[in-house]
Amino acid sequence: MSESSVAEPVSAEAEAQQNIKLMGHAGHKTLADTPLARFFEAAVQYESSDLIMRGGLPPKLRLRGELRSLDGTPPTVEEFNQYIAEGITSEQAKEM
Repeated sequence: MSESSVAEPVSAEAEAQQNIKLMGHAGHKTLADTPLARFFEAAVQYESSDLIMRGGLPPKLRLRGELRSLDGTPPTVEEFNQYIAEGITSEQAKEM
């Protein structure tokens, strides 16, 4: 009779870290980790089909086919570019 190996339990945090490594983002921020997250959250909250953003201009959501501007101060061009640079990997940046 052979011995079967039993895997030790893995914590949810350890599993999440492993999944992040598999996705190629180990130790790297994502766009959801930047101040742009508030716009993504608004898109989800309002069930929009699209989020349209450009630095210095008000972000817009497409709601039932119509574009609606979000209230608040939009990020400047410099801020927007910085958030994008922080939230993508070097491989993704090369594809741009």
